[in-house]
Amino acid sequence: VPCLTAGMPTPDAIAQQKENYARALEEQLRKGVELLGETHKEKTDHLHQSANKNKQQYNLMLDQQVKQHEMTLSQQYNHQLMMLQQAAQQQRAELDQQAAALVLEWQQRQTQQEFMKESMGIRKRYDQVQKELAHEMQKVGSTSTTGAGSMALSIGGSRALSAAGSMHLPIGAGSMHLPI
Repeated sequence: VPCLTAGMPTPDAIAQQKENYARALEEQLRKGVELLGETHKEKTDHLHQSANKNKQQYNLMLDQQVKQHEMTLSQQYNHQLMMLQQAAQQQRAELDQQAAALVLEWQQRQTQQEFMKESMGIRKRYDQVQKELAHEMQKVGSTSTTGAGSMALSIGGSRALSAAGSMHLPIGAGSMHLPI
């Protein structure tokens, strides 16, 4: 009878081969898992390093942009501040000029008012002297003497002597000559 199992491994040999093959598979699996884990760790580390590098570059770029915007804002602030200060200075100058003009106008009006008061005082004194003179002239006209002599008039408490043909009248601080 021919041997049907000839050339075939025995069940023990098959079990041994199976066990050896299973151990080899386990070893390959372990090495594959270890290699895969290392690769995963390397890729993850590389990803984190790249992300950190990108974050640093982005942060630097962002810091530069922020500093540039800050500089632009500072320039705008300084320009606006300068414009505001110039406007305030101009308004102060205009205010000073207006105040000086108003003070000058007030002083001119005050001087004019004082001049008008003094003129009115002089005019009243002149009118009073004219009335006194007219009154004295009436007195003299009623008691008139003949001839080219001299006469003395009392006007406002002072005496005025007239030479032939003229009369000397004190008015205010000065004096006045009137022809007779």
